[in-house]
Amino acid sequence: MLSAQVKPSNNTWSFSIGSNRHAANVLYAFVFHSGEGDEKLSSVVYIGHTRKSFGNRMCGYQYGHGKGVNSRMHRAISEHLIAGGGVDVFCMPNTSRMSIQDIPVDLAAGLEYGLIQFYAEFNKREGHQLLFNLAGNPARNLEATAAAQDEQVEEDLDYASPTSPPAKPRESSCFPQVLRDPGFWRQRIINVPTSLNSWFGDHDGIVLVKLIAKTGSKEVSAVINRNAQANRMPRLIFTGRDGDIYQEWKHSNHEIGDSISICVTDSDSITIT
Repeated sequence: MLSAQVKPSNNTWSFSIGSNRHAANVLYAFVFHSGEGDEKLSSVVYIGHTRKSFGNRMCGYQYGHGKGVNSRMHRAISEHLIAGGGVDVFCMPNTSRMSIQDIPVDLAAGLEYGLIQFYAEFNKREGHQLLFNLAGNPARNLEATAAAQDEQVEEDLDYASPTSPPAKPRESSCFPQVLRDPGFWRQRIINVPTSLNSWFGDHDGIVLVKLIAKTGSKEVSAVINRNAQANRMPRLIFTGRDGDIYQEWKHSNHEIGDSISICVTDSDSITIT
């Protein structure tokens, strides 16, 4: 899904992240656009996979530090913007939670090299720009040595916070949810009120959830479902192991009929107490 766009600003640029800022273990693709209308041309220029958050990974490209893909893509984006083009970033968060006999299947990592090979061949056949990937790209096999290792190192680094973080919600961005039976006590869901709709991204996006208790806190993720309610307000669904952790936390710290407090702390980020 479209998760970020590059926005020029004076002599530099930054990412505007619309969804999946906190999603971790994601596959993402940079798409360069040029021209307008019937003459518009879009092409995939880089495919990456990071086990860190999507927002963190975009910081690496925005700063351009390092000797690998960060500086290479930062320079390519800058040159493309100067030439009048546009840049979008698409992201595939791990919402499927696939497993085989309780063993997690890392779909994002498994697709990465297959997609790199596909777009390397597709771009060459269609006369598009050569894919920037080194590792996994047949067209760049001679380059894919130490440089490819640098590429992977930069995928897994922690970066500083973005220069333009989203605004923080007001204190009124907290809301209660009663653990009714058989509703919210048994189900692994949270319904977001209409007033907080703008803090959540698109359908199938990821929300970071911090579960707070006297014994400490845990972080899990929930999937945004905008098709569950007629008004398309977000319903947050806990799936897989994250769903088990949420249920264990809820049943250990609350009883049927209790009211839990949910606070939006950032875009696609909440705490529950």
